Amino acid sequence: MRKAIRKECTKQQNNNLVNTIRVNGIQWPTFQPIGQSFSIGLSYSRLDDKEEERLSSDLWFAYRDCGLNPDGEGEEKYDNVMAMWNEIRGLQRETFSNEEKIIEKIGKLTTQVCNNIERDSALLRGLAYDIALFGKGYLLRSDQQLRKVIMQSGNRSVLRRFEEYMQLMQQLDDTSLPESQASDIRQQAQTIWSELKQSSRMFDDYTKSLEASWREVQAALKDDEAAIEYIKADDVLGSYYALILRKGYDAPLVKSVGWENDILTKKDTLYKKGTYSELIPTYIFKPGGEIIKPLDGIKKLYLSPTGLLHQVALESLYYYGTDSLMSEKFDIYRLSSTRNRIGRDDNTAHSDYQEAILYGGITYDLDDDVWNEMASAKGTDQPQRAQRDIPRLNRGSMERVLEPLEGSREEVQQITSILTQEKVSTKCLTDQLATEDHMKGLSGTDATILHIATHGFTQTQEEVADSTVVGFTRREDSKEENALSRAGLFMAGASAVFYGTSIPSNMDDGVLTAREISHLDFTNLELVVLSACESGLGDITADGVFGLQRGFKKAGAGSILMSLWNVDDEATCLLMTEFYQNWIRKKRTKREALEQAKHTVRSHKEKGWDDPRFWAAFILLDGLE
Repeated sequence: MRKAIRKECTKQQNNNLVNTIRVNGIQWPTFQPIGQSFSIGLSYSRLDDKEEERLSSDLWFAYRDCGLNPDGEGEEKYDNVMAMWNEIRGLQRETFSNEEKIIEKIGKLTTQVCNNIERDSALLRGLAYDIALFGKGYLLRSDQQLRKVIMQSGNRSVLRRFEEYMQLMQQLDDTSLPESQASDIRQQAQTIWSELKQSSRMFDDYTKSLEASWREVQAALKDDEAAIEYIKADDVLGSYYALILRKGYDAPLVKSVGWENDILTKKDTLYKKGTYSELIPTYIFKPGGEIIKPLDGIKKLYLSPTGLLHQVALESLYYYGTDSLMSEKFDIYRLSSTRNRIGRDDNTAHSDYQEAILYGGITYDLDDDVWNEMASAKGTDQPQRAQRDIPRLNRGSMERVLEPLEGSREEVQQITSILTQEKVSTKCLTDQLATEDHMKGLSGTDATILHIATHGFTQTQEEVADSTVVGFTRREDSKEENALSRAGLFMAGASAVFYGTSIPSNMDDGVLTAREISHLDFTNLELVVLSACESGLGDITADGVFGLQRGFKKAGAGSILMSLWNVDDEATCLLMTEFYQNWIRKKRTKREALEQAKHTVRSHKEKGWDDPRFWAAFILLDGLE
């Protein structure tokens, strides 16, 4: 039926048919499908729910494939798109701390553009790329980056007021704060922000710097490089598109790469040999039968995923029709945004890494004597539970989560040996020393490497709402704050919160949430390694991943090495030690070091480690040298 509808759509498009009906809440032009015995407009009342749903789906695909817009009124929408785009760009300069409205508008704008993007409009394709750059830049902007800009300006009064703003924002992380008091603090913070914005041009310069254009990305690319920004529409199907950019293009190319449910159901089966996916587009069909192969001649590929694609190891998919992985065909760089390619020098020398901090072999269950000893050593003059966020943990979904990771002890000890031999000053904290307090004390650290080998967690809103949850009732937070509180890392003594054990009042609870991490200053960290189960996950939306990676990026961290699913402890230990051997000792780039470490794990076929479950989970974000 779908083919017949597509043919008739083309015919009716040429005849400018305008009469419409509503199916599933969407306006459709009426027509007589070829080979069908009924007129949709006249027979709609005789369709049952299943037939109506199938018809709606067929219509949607047919219209889209013919270049029609199934969700809107027509070309006049383009003016609305530009008006909304200009509104968003102005709004983000007005408000820095309240991003809910801007995120919502970016989502609506992206959907409107996606509904029309496959028409042959270079202007729309370029705008879609710019919106993707802006949205990702805005969501991952960092308070610490702004602080750095202010410090470099030398304006002490502005810096002092900004520090006051930051302290107020940190107070809002106290979950026991009454809503009335929290509201007053928010108002004070917004007042300071408004003062700073009006009195300092650097704020305007900083917010303007969040914007970038596809032309800037294109100018940074070499002839053998390509960039792909992924975008997602909040439409009936949850449509995903790839925007492909190369030198010489008059605008990005676009290709539909899938739909929400299709990606969700197939993402765990994509890594089998003989399974091919066009999530990384290798061909595009153009009107008239022309086939474009956008990656021919490409050596370096810069990818910036969105939505569910954050959960797919795109680097480990098979290249169409071959036994080669995508990472074997291209040097693939997974980026928060392809704008990160702008201003990068390919000839950057391998850095000298002076200091590293490692956590592993952590003791999650501490007795009262140990807690009291640590509390006594800490003293009472330090802020009590600074930047404290108390998560609500679901016992049912995390029943065995705090089992000791014995492989993590060997992992950090071997890495410490490698780093020490290479003259890198290294601190390795294990057992009860690997505390949340110590991690928070690293804020503003000069260390450039942070390695954390522990259990990670991420929970859905539904899991947190379950009756078996332990913890504290939270205030109504923003979507980002709420989601960042549902992802984190378990440090020493974490079982205290999990089982409701009382701990000294001046000690943190051992559960380090992504929200707490986001308020730390990690701008000097060139690499964060999260050797933890599912450390790359979190709430997945069109806005990105609300999890550990966003927490660390908002804290100012550079590259992040993390995992997408639970990985065997022994295989992880080998992969991590091989990574540091390749990176620090052999002076490979981070990307090269990781790919070679994966190859080493894969070579252990006698243990079954050639299975992608043991190596494909590890991804490197923003691993540009």
